[in-house]
Amino acid sequence: MRVLRLLLFVVVGLGSLVALLFLLPWLKEGFGVEELPLFAAILAALVAAAGVWWAVNRRSRGALFVLGLLALGLPLLAYGGLTTRLVVNQWRGRRLERTVRILSLRESEIRWPGVDGPVGVRLELELEHAVGLEGNLFPPKVVMGSDPRPQAGDYFVRVAAHGIDRTLEAPVTETAETPPRDVLAHPGRVRLTFELFSSALQRRDGAAACLGQYAPSRAPGTLARSDGKDLGAAWMFAASGGVIVDLSSALTDALRLGSALQGKPDEWRRMIDRLEPASLEAAGYRRCTPHRPGSFESCYCTAMSTTPSAISPRYCPSATTSAARATRGRVRSQVAGIVIVKPAAPSPFAGIVRAATSGTAFQPGGRTSAASITMGFDR
Repeated sequence: MRVLRLLLFVVVGLGSLVALLFLLPWLKEGFGVEELPLFAAILAALVAAAGVWWAVNRRSRGALFVLGLLALGLPLLAYGGLTTRLVVNQWRGRRLERTVRILSLRESEIRWPGVDGPVGVRLELELEHAVGLEGNLFPPKVVMGSDPRPQAGDYFVRVAAHGIDRTLEAPVTETAETPPRDVLAHPGRVRLTFELFSSALQRRDGAAACLGQYAPSRAPGTLARSDGKDLGAAWMFAASGGVIVDLSSALTDALRLGSALQGKPDEWRRMIDRLEPASLEAAGYRRCTPHRPGSFESCYCTAMSTTPSAISPRYCPSATTSAARATRGRVRSQVAGIVIVKPAAPSPFAGIVRAATSGTAFQPGGRTSAASITMGFDR
C-alpha cells in the first residue's frame, strides 16, 4: 500500500506541476470568458484528484498525505480563483449590458474624390449607460448577412463569418484613436462618432488610401457566405479588471431601425467594392507612396486630389477625428458635448462654401427621420 501511495504522490505532483505550467501562457497573454469552460474542467479534475488522494490516505495521514495536499492546493487555488473571477466578470458584464441604451443613431455617407458613391459611413451615436468603469471602447464592426447577431466574442476573430468577407470597421491602424479610457466612467449620456470603411482599408495618410495585403483582393460583387440583407454589429467595452460589456445587440437593433443600408444588400456590396484595388484604379486612383510609408500594404492616390486631406481628415483638425472620439460635457445632466464635423477637403471654388451631408436619424421609440449636417468654411 505504501508503494501505491508513493506512485500516486508522484502522479499528483507531476499533474499539479503540469497544471500550473499550463496556466503560464494565459497569465502572460491574458484570458477571457472563452477560457471559462477549460479552466472549470481542469478545476473539476483537480478536485477529483484531491478526492482520490484523500480516500487513499484516509487511514494514514502522515507527511506524505500533507505533501500531496500541498501539491494539489496550489493549482486548486489558482484555477479556483481564475474560474471565480471569470464567472463574476461575466455576471457583471451582463448586468452592465442591460443598462446601455442607444438613444439616437445618425448615419451619413463618406465620399472620396473621383469615386462614384460612398466608400464608408459616419455613425454618430448618443449612448445612455450606467457602466461607471474605465476601460477601452472599441470601434464597432458592422456586417450584413442572414440575420447576423455578432457578440463581443466575435469581435477579433469570427465577425466576418456572420456576413460577407468584408466588414465595415475603423481602419486597423486608426483603432488607437479610440475614445479616452474614462469615456464610460461617469454614468449618464455620451456622444460618439465612428468612421467606418471596408475592412480592406488599413489606413488613410493624407491623399493616400492604403489597403492591407493581409486582406486579399476579390472580384467585385462576390459574397463569401451569405446573401442576406440584415445588418449586425460586434461592439464591446473592455473595462479594467477583465469585465466585458457587450454592446453588440444594442447597436445591431439600432442599425436595423435607423440605417439606410438595412435591407439593401446591393448598396452594401457596392460600398464594399469601391475600396477594392480594381475599383479604385477604375476611379482614377494609382499606386503611390504615402507621406509615412508602411509595411504589408498597397497605397492608392487620386490625380484629382489638390490637397493632402482629400481622403484623410488628419490634416483638417476637428472635434471628431479619423476613428472615434467622444466630446463630453461635465454638466449636471451629464449630456455629452456637441459633435462638430468639418469637411475633409476644401472646395476648389473661392468664397464661402456650404456643403450638406444627408442621412437618417434613429430616435427612441423606433421613429426614423431625415437628418443632415451642414458644413461651412472660408476659402
